[in-house]
Amino acid sequence: MNKIHIRGIPIPPTSNKMYWARTFKTKTGKIAAKFSSSNEKINYEKEFLHWALKNKALLLTVKPELEKWISKKNGMIYLDFYFALPREELLTLKNKPKKIDASNRLKVINDELSKAIGIDDKYFHGSYRFVISESNTRYCGIYLSETKLYTAKEYLDLCEQ
Repeated sequence: MNKIHIRGIPIPPTSNKMYWARTFKTKTGKIAAKFSSSNEKINYEKEFLHWALKNKALLLTVKPELEKWISKKNGMIYLDFYFALPREELLTLKNKPKKIDASNRLKVINDELSKAIGIDDKYFHGSYRFVISESNTRYCGIYLSETKLYTAKEYLDLCEQ
């Protein structure tokens, strides 16, 4: 199976830091909220755009392969994310894992990657893991591979092999 490796993607802030909410009362007296992008989200989008422009040749090269994958019946793209972080961000002094919520960072990476490559993120699904960065730098990498949308039975059969 072909895999495409994309690396060096900047890690976004958590979704809690990417939006702010202003609450207000509606004409009927109910409390409502309006959500807006924070400066952190806007800055991340600029940082990702800078990364995408620096890696434009790679992104243009992978697009035809990804289009081939999704053109097949039930074709999907599996994204295996890894977040490389310095040891002290991942482990306590007693070598126990720290609580890090990566799942709320994936949405913005999916959105930005989708824009950069020009493929709708409805074709994306996947998983994530943490790895210790040897260089003490923070970055995200993704292995992309061809997959399909399975029926429940197909998936269970596949998992049991």
